[in-house]
Amino acid sequence: NKERLSITTIPRIFSVTWLKDANGAALRYFDTSSKTTFGLTQTFLAYSLATSSKEFEGVFLPANTQDVAVSPAEEKIFYLAGNDSVLGVTASYKNKDQKQIFSSPYGNFSAIWLKKDIILLATRPSASMNGYLYQLDVKTGSLSKILGPVKGLTALVSPSLKTTLFSQSEYKAVTTKIYDTAKKTTAALIVKTLPEKCIFSPTSAATLYC
Repeated sequence: NKERLSITTIPRIFSVTWLKDANGAALRYFDTSSKTTFGLTQTFLAYSLATSSKEFEGVFLPANTQDVAVSPAEEKIFYLAGNDSVLGVTASYKNKDQKQIFSSPYGNFSAIWLKKDIILLATRPSASMNGYLYQLDVKTGSLSKILGPVKGLTALVSPSLKTTLFSQSEYKAVTTKIYDTAKKTTAALIVKTLPEKCIFSPTSAATLYC
């Protein structure tokens, strides 16, 4: 069964990240009212979709927001904002109680809030440039490298942080491998696929579905 949650129409949405209770979402879209050539990227945090009037209740995040991740354990978000340099901020669904826990003088990152106190940060993939995958501690703000340098890096990390499935560009092709975080060993995956097309089992760290 399908239920329309809102009568609001927002064209040119290219990314939706649902909040923990699925009653809201972070919506990223191109705002063509901007005078720039390609339009301005806007990020609207709709913290309530199920209103009696079926209209969004929400707030806009900074116009230079690069990515948004949602905590799987609490009603919190983490967003990356910046142009040349980037800041990482945690906040409530209404963008209150803001706390900066990350900063970098360069880079364009994607973020995944893996578990309560762990956020994953990955550089945007490029076949000709080295990529990196980091683990960010939400409580302390400490940053540690999981993988890199790897050209064309895209990755999927298991909930236990013990295993990482990653793809890389090598020999003019894309190969996918499994990285054991504890042993720091790498093995080829027997199936030709991409991390974006796979998911780890929530109950077994050794089980992967692709």
